[in-house]
Amino acid sequence: MDLDNVETWDAEEQSTVSGTIYWLKATAHQGKRVLESSIYETKHFNSAIYNSPRRMEELFFLTACRKAHRWMQPVREYSTEAARFFAFEGVVKKVRDSREHEEERYGLRKRRDDEISPANTDSALELHVSRSITVERHGRLVLGGLVDVAEIIEAAELLLVQFISKHRAYWDWRISYKPEVAESYYIERDF
Repeated sequence: MDLDNVETWDAEEQSTVSGTIYWLKATAHQGKRVLESSIYETKHFNSAIYNSPRRMEELFFLTACRKAHRWMQPVREYSTEAARFFAFEGVVKKVRDSREHEEERYGLRKRRDDEISPANTDSALELHVSRSITVERHGRLVLGGLVDVAEIIEAAELLLVQFISKHRAYWDWRISYKPEVAESYYIERDF
């Protein structure tokens, strides 16, 4: 897919850009909700893991990231910003998949052992953590010891600027030769 040549886009390419914008926005939005919900203290270990709003927001954030990665597949190497966002794909998938199936490790029908990963740290200490926990590193939330929430929000927002610009260019071009299209034209808000 040639993102720079909007005049050659077909309906599928336009849909890919629109879907990508939607899921990049969802990624940034949910990531901010994770950060906001992290300020609430929990009193009990089990409550912290299974009954906190942050826990729900984390799973929704990971799901939004995965959807954005899947929508962007055709343009994953479009720019350095796209490549940066895709650099997180493997760790997001590991942590999301692990959390999606945690009832198989912690529930009554335990079928799997806990998945432990080396955490991303910048110290000489090697830390291995369960993918089901969230750690704080240098004031940043890291899901499963691998997924830095703030870093992914930043990458998604930088990429959104590019995709919204291309989306606008496409619709401006369509309107230039077919003015009646303007009636259905939706201008994406800057994020």
